Amino acid sequence: MVVTSLEQVKDIRKKKPKEVSFEIVGYDNDFNSEWTQRFNHLLAECGCSSGQQYIMYASPLYLLAIIAMASFTSIGKPLIVGLFLGAIVVTGATGKIAGLIEKNNKLKALTGELYSVTGYIDSSNG
Repeated sequence: MVVTSLEQVKDIRKKKPKEVSFEIVGYDNDFNSEWTQRFNHLLAECGCSSGQQYIMYASPLYLLAIIAMASFTSIGKPLIVGLFLGAIVVTGATGKIAGLIEKNNKLKALTGELYSVTGYIDSSNG
C-alpha cells in the first residue's frame, strides 16, 4: 500500500496491508523512509512470538500437571499426552490472538504519534 497523504494513514489498520510505502508529498525522503520502516516493522508482526512466549511460560506448569496426573490418577498416558498437546495448542493460539491485539493497539498508537508529529488532526477518530 502506497501512502501518499496523512489522511490515508488511518486506513492502514483497516486494510491490513503486508507492507506500506510512505510517499507523502511535502515531507522529505528521510521522513517517509523512517515512517515506512516503523509501520512495516509492526505490520510484519503476526502474533507468533507472543504465542511462543505463552507456550514457553506455561509449559513448566503443564509438565508438573502431567507428572501429577500420571502419579496420582488412573488416567491413561495417551489421554494425559493428548491433554498436554491440546493445552499447548490452546495456549499458543491464545498467545497469537493476544499478539495480534497488541499489534493493532501499537498501530493505533503509531498512527497517533505520526499525527502528533505532523500536527494532523484526524477528524474521524479512527
